Amino acid sequence: MQEDEEEDVPGEADMPANAREAAGEALAAHSVDRTLATPENTSAPLQKGRLSKLAKGAIFREVVLAKVREMKEQEAQKEFEKSATELSKKG
Repeated sequence: MQEDEEEDVPGEADMPANAREAAGEALAAHSVDRTLATPENTSAPLQKGRLSKLAKGAIFREVVLAKVREMKEQEAQKEFEKSATELSKKG
């Protein structure tokens, strides 16, 4: 590993010279809004009572995935019951 021969090289400090200003800019640019920036929710104001197509699609996807999970659980339960009844008849 090589070390710099000069200790006080200007411009190569661990912290920038204007650290407070950089921190202030970073805080000002930080957003606590956790939604994705899409053209639908950034450029035009949202109409009250309406969901965007993106939101409707996401909701639909979650409903379908929940239904698929439910159906898989029911199918697994039926398989378990079937195998349990077969084992009890054999034993």
